[in-house]
Amino acid sequence: MFLPAAALALLLTAEIQAAGLTIFNANILYCNPIVEREPHAAYMIRLDKLIAKINAIKPDVIAFQEMANCEFDWGARWIEPPKIIAQRTGFPYIHWISEGFPKIWEEGLAFYWNPATVAMENIRCRHLKATKRGAFNGTIKKSLCRGDIRRKDGRLLRLYNTHLSGGDLGLRQLYEILTLVARERPEIDAAVFTGDFNFKPDSAGAAWLKNLGFRQDAYNHVDYVFTWNLEEPQAIRIIDLKSDHTSDHDGLWLEIADQ
Repeated sequence: MFLPAAALALLLTAEIQAAGLTIFNANILYCNPIVEREPHAAYMIRLDKLIAKINAIKPDVIAFQEMANCEFDWGARWIEPPKIIAQRTGFPYIHWISEGFPKIWEEGLAFYWNPATVAMENIRCRHLKATKRGAFNGTIKKSLCRGDIRRKDGRLLRLYNTHLSGGDLGLRQLYEILTLVARERPEIDAAVFTGDFNFKPDSAGAAWLKNLGFRQDAYNHVDYVFTWNLEEPQAIRIIDLKSDHTSDHDGLWLEIADQ
């Protein structure tokens, strides 16, 4: 039941009622005091909006890209948004730092889960080997995180989360990930692969995923949800984050039957 972005755009919503397992994926636009100096007050407004949306839609599991800790006002303020989100939603979380400079900008991936409905276990993260030199002599690193969700019927669902570079570098990163995914496949019953892939639906990367048996269930711009060995989703939605400047990406929402 793949819907193109044009159709998904009709499903913008502030509140969602769901009976199945729900997964929310979003690139939430990091705070970055080095390259894009965003004022503290402006960033906190964005963060407040994001938390309000999480509390409105109440997903079971969240996969975020560009989750960052940041200093503001030239070091006068240090904030840790992952902790703030956890405190104000009641969701446990993990935050994996992919790249940055300690106590200035620490950016990476995050998982959150609703303890009233699911538990995540066996969470692991790793840096990908393919990197490049970035600004201020830093290294641009990308990562993969994955964790397991035990469904109501007892089956194990593995959730993968990544943020790839663009172009050939991103393909090298994806090849590394898919090699790992193929090796892990005998351990699990089904999988969801979410993230900011930085490629188009007709790209080589998308073809690789499909050749490994993944179905493209949701897509918007460069953000995707792929699934393996799962029934057709009950609902696919875009969560509006761009119109009120919460992020420069909209979020993707997937509801899976959970018997």
